[in-house]
Amino acid sequence: MGPLHLGGLRDPLRHRLTTQPQAPSAVHRDQATRGAEQKPATVDPRPGGKFETIMVNDADGAEYPMYGVFVDVVEPEKLVWTERDVEGGMTTSITFKDLGDGRTETVTHQTNVPEMFRSPEAQAGLQSSFDRFDAYLATL
Repeated sequence: MGPLHLGGLRDPLRHRLTTQPQAPSAVHRDQATRGAEQKPATVDPRPGGKFETIMVNDADGAEYPMYGVFVDVVEPEKLVWTERDVEGGMTTSITFKDLGDGRTETVTHQTNVPEMFRSPEAQAGLQSSFDRFDAYLATL
């Protein structure tokens, strides 16, 4: 187990964040890693609210559920959730900083990250989900 820290720029994500519960269709394919599809999700961004989704591998249909609970939400600045099914409770914190030019700086920090999620392949998968999300944002 260990930490993980990622950063990036998004156009213009911060102003689209909301603490309102999201319809299952709002979290979709473009938020999964490349080679996977995201099934409809439960997203209730408030402390104690659920963040649950299932990614499905396009090649073999294998399913990868994620069951999270939001522990801190500051609209539109920060989302923090803990995944209960990861040993030790992996916690993800994403902060969003408005750069004043229509872009948003995001910083993702995770704690209690199992070794298998820190491998170069897993990191590439996580980065691909951010890349796909950026492409989706460009269509809005």
